[in-house]
Amino acid sequence: MRQIPLRQEFLWLAPFLCIALIAFGLFRPLPHFAPPAHSRTIMGSDGVQVQIALPFRGLSLVPAHCAACFLEETRSPDTVAYAGNFVARQRFAKDLMSQIYPEVLKKDSLWGSDLMHNSMSPFPELESLLAFDPGVYIGCRAPTALMRSIGLPVLTSGSTCGGKQKLMSCPGSPVPSRWSYYPEGPLFIPLLVEYDLIGHPELAEARIASYCQVISDLQHELEPSTLAYRPRVLMEGEYKGDFSRVGVVDAATERRIPGDDAERVLIMDPDMIFINGINTSPQQFMNDPQRKGLKAVWNRRVYKWEQGGITYKPAGIRWLAEIVHPERLLPKTRQLLRDRMMNEFDYRLSDEQIDKMLHVEENLGSAGTERFSRNYQATNTQRLLK
Repeated sequence: MRQIPLRQEFLWLAPFLCIALIAFGLFRPLPHFAPPAHSRTIMGSDGVQVQIALPFRGLSLVPAHCAACFLEETRSPDTVAYAGNFVARQRFAKDLMSQIYPEVLKKDSLWGSDLMHNSMSPFPELESLLAFDPGVYIGCRAPTALMRSIGLPVLTSGSTCGGKQKLMSCPGSPVPSRWSYYPEGPLFIPLLVEYDLIGHPELAEARIASYCQVISDLQHELEPSTLAYRPRVLMEGEYKGDFSRVGVVDAATERRIPGDDAERVLIMDPDMIFINGINTSPQQFMNDPQRKGLKAVWNRRVYKWEQGGITYKPAGIRWLAEIVHPERLLPKTRQLLRDRMMNEFDYRLSDEQIDKMLHVEENLGSAGTERFSRNYQATNTQRLLK
């Protein structure tokens, strides 16, 4: 009988030993990188101070922060080193910012799936993140704590990224009882953080002042404190601090109402309904048999509306006020939107773009929307001014 050498008898153990070594390798401590030798410190929206290496190597946008939002807030395309994956690129292509900054959309190196393609995992691809090595990562949905634990500079700028939120509103605005009712926090917080990041905090103050001036002008023209009638409105996703500015009452906060959404709306029976953030047109809403008994449906007071960012929102607030109290306000929304885009981006909106932003076609069947059409603007503004 042939005797097998001892070393050959244990060859079958080799694959298992390799697997064991790999498994043990997973338990190795994560690397930690020391702060840069030359840096400056930026305070994020979550209250965490982040050291940014000098000279600045650009920024990487990670979930949840979109390229269009950052560009609208900072007007600084040259600072972006990574803008998102291919899906984010498709979304950006549909946004107005892609027309203002077409170079961002066209530059392939800013887009791809090699970075943060599995950002919801507790263990992201650390090697790819380290190899990319931008000056800072901006976002909060990514595993921020893990990235920071190995020394990656992660800056939060959104108002919903955790931490103690700032109570922010324009001077002279009514002071609500809860911080979440402050209408300007989600706009001003990213602005202050990101302009500080790119080294121009004074630009944030200038844009905030411009925004608040438009709000102040509307208050002087509307004089909401003198209104005898304030319609009850139903709107999802809007900060309640804006309701007092446009002279309405939030029907959803009057009392707690049980039942599903359709039942709750029927019980509230608001004077006006604003569709914000759901894929339904006013016409589809009003044609729904479950909605036929609503006062707002009978009076055709259902509208498509969206809030917008630091540039668009003042026009959106004006739009609301003109819908609710047309007898007090001239039809200036279209011109206001055009002026703000020209002043902030040196970009002239076309009539077609304004129609889309104000949902003119979708709101055609709703009462009082004629004043937002381009033809109405051209023929009636001068007559109303007299």
